[in-house]
Amino acid sequence: MVLVGLGDEIDTYNGEKELALLESVLGECEAAWLMPEVYDALRKSMHMNQEDEKMRILSDLADRLKGKNYYVVCMAGHKGILEIPWREGRLVAPCGFGTKKQCKMTCEGEEPRDLTDIEKAELSNASEEFLYASGFLSRGQDQVITQKSHRQDQVIEQEGEVIQGKWSSLPPQVREAMELIEKREKIRAAALEYKKRCENILGTCPICGAQEVLNVVQAPKYDQRGYLAEWTRYTKWLYGSMNRRLLILELGTSKKHPELLQDAFQKMSEIHTKAQYFICECH
Repeated sequence: MVLVGLGDEIDTYNGEKELALLESVLGECEAAWLMPEVYDALRKSMHMNQEDEKMRILSDLADRLKGKNYYVVCMAGHKGILEIPWREGRLVAPCGFGTKKQCKMTCEGEEPRDLTDIEKAELSNASEEFLYASGFLSRGQDQVITQKSHRQDQVIEQEGEVIQGKWSSLPPQVREAMELIEKREKIRAAALEYKKRCENILGTCPICGAQEVLNVVQAPKYDQRGYLAEWTRYTKWLYGSMNRRLLILELGTSKKHPELLQDAFQKMSEIHTKAQYFICECH
């Protein structure tokens, strides 16, 4: 039997600092639940060879596991993982992929529901527009806008010390701080509009009338019913692994929820007399 854990390290990429800035601003706007959509739009809008390589490796792993009795516990939100040909019913994602929506207030009468194809398409378009409106992507260039590239109001040459623009007369540290504040405000304005647009797409709860949001761990009140059926099957599978040879593969750590992956896997390897435990970091 084989137990595979996919950590949230799989979601990281070379522009992680820029993505963290988006996540921070969306959190301030009470729209952190849109991060899976933002990340997916970013992945589609850029040539992220590193991400493609990770998905190729996972596809190879799924191919090698054919015929095996295995289960995959996924803490990553990369939607490409859903496209991997895993054995049907053997993938559980406690954090959600953003493929379902839930009542913001998690009312008892309405369980998370799958998004329709129209909702998925509209969310995808809205997310892509947000990346452009926030200045995170440059149209026609398919790349992240960093603090030192593609600025319309200034030119910076590190070696020649040629500086032009709004904050050119300020000391370097002050100038960088002012530029960051300006950048955050631009993202914030775009984020508020983005949130409003996505709320209109998702609509309201048919039971209580509250706003519907994506069924992901970043939701204001995460409705865990979205994955509980898969989790129940997973725990039953674990009970069946006792006294049998078990290979545990942890691919990428989970920094945000270690209790669900590496801590649980470590304890399992200690009490399971026939288990082999391997950890592989994702870079």
